[in-house]
Amino acid sequence: MDDLSDERLKSQLITDPSETLDTLVDLYNDSLKCLLDKHAPMKTKTFVQRAILPWYNQAIQAAKRDRRRMDDYGI
Repeated sequence: MDDLSDERLKSQLITDPSETLDTLVDLYNDSLKCLLDKHAPMKTKTFVQRAILPWYNQAIQAAKRDRRRMDDYGI
C-alpha cells in the first residue's frame, strides 16, 4: 500500500496537472490504469465444468432456484 501511495503522489496527475478538463480526465484515467495494472493486476480464474448428472433434471434445478429465491426474501 505504501508503494501505491508513493507512486500516486509521484504521478503526473499530482505533480503536473493539466488545466483543461479533457486533458485532466485523460491524465486521471491513464494514471489510474497504470497504477492498477502495476499494483492490482487482473488474475485469470479457471472454472471447471461439472459433469452432467443423470439424476439432476430441470425439475430439481427449478426447485433449487425457487428455494434460493425464498431464502433471499426470508420466506
